[in-house]
Amino acid sequence: NRRLQALLKEIKDYGKGKKYDCIMGLSGGVDSSYLAILAHRYGLRPLVVHVDAGWNFYLAVKNIEEIVKRLNFELMTIVINWEDMRDLQNSFLRAAVPNQDIPQDHALFTALYKTDVDNGIKYVLTGSNYSSESVLPSAWGHTASDTKHIKYIHRTFGKGRLRSYPLMSFLKLQ
Repeated sequence: NRRLQALLKEIKDYGKGKKYDCIMGLSGGVDSSYLAILAHRYGLRPLVVHVDAGWNFYLAVKNIEEIVKRLNFELMTIVINWEDMRDLQNSFLRAAVPNQDIPQDHALFTALYKTDVDNGIKYVLTGSNYSSESVLPSAWGHTASDTKHIKYIHRTFGKGRLRSYPLMSFLKLQ
């Protein structure tokens, strides 16, 4: 509890005089929705980012709208080019790799971190659930942050050129 209180103080001190003290992704699912409630409860002022990669379920959209309205958070929605997303997702299906979530996850991480960098926000809140996400053994494939893997799958199995799909590497945002 002391470590949490110290971290919350650090985030709030960093955010003094700024519009936001942190950034967080919101999918409208249970994990990120609960994180938003905790952020509000702890008095944080996050910039809430939602990435629409074409797979939004109506209930998730409704949850997002309710959460930002009730918690008085600002929402930024980033829309991924549907043609790019569809082609990349189909590439992963044709490649028959175990982790079919990589195109969606990579777009989310890239958009979140690019927004973080563009807005000069130091702290990123994540609502990952390690009991149901990221459970594939590492020997079964690559992580969503592996840009080389994404480009290879698309180059080998894709139909077109990715025009605006957001890519990120450890060295830079592309």
